[in-house]
Amino acid sequence: MAPGALVLASWPPNVPVAVVDSQPLFSNFNLLSGTSMSCPHAAGVAALIKEVHPEWSPAAIWSAMMTTSDAMDNTYGPIKDIGRGDVRTSPLAMGAGHINPNKAINPGLIYDAKSEETDTNVVEGKSTYVARVTPMKGVHVSVTPDKLVFEEKNENHGFKLSIEGPRRLADFVVFGFLSWVDTAGKHVVRSPMVAKRISSDLLPQS
Repeated sequence: MAPGALVLASWPPNVPVAVVDSQPLFSNFNLLSGTSMSCPHAAGVAALIKEVHPEWSPAAIWSAMMTTSDAMDNTYGPIKDIGRGDVRTSPLAMGAGHINPNKAINPGLIYDAKSEETDTNVVEGKSTYVARVTPMKGVHVSVTPDKLVFEEKNENHGFKLSIEGPRRLADFVVFGFLSWVDTAGKHVVRSPMVAKRISSDLLPQS
């Protein structure tokens, strides 16, 4: 995850990682949080992807890293927010999830920087993807079309994602995921979705 929490990284051996009962504790590694800690890991993965796919744009690399990330922890359960009582965390806290370098090298589809939402097939041969939407409480999500059929590599297809609901959502923030699932079972291209209640200050006054 970037930014990440409790990222394990190397640490200067002459700088204490903590002080307990006035005694400094030293280690070659430390757990810290924030973009300064997660950026080297994310940048390293991006460099690996660029080595394999030198023709990809920064947006394509970013897409591959996000859409193939893992939303499950190492116990195969949802990633939880320990700062909020171990409830399931939202994309506002975890982003797209844990970066998975092996999956990111072969994402199946990528989103590149374009004026409209399009998927680009980056694997050889034909492939078909079906849209799967995780329900979002209080809103209706639709995807048109809900199936993308690619005949060859580098082919593009556009789609429209609509999120509809009341301005005054019961929950302040709701979230879900849009996944394009390869019918051959090789790839799942997943993107987080977040909807927020409109502030009463922005609503028309009666």
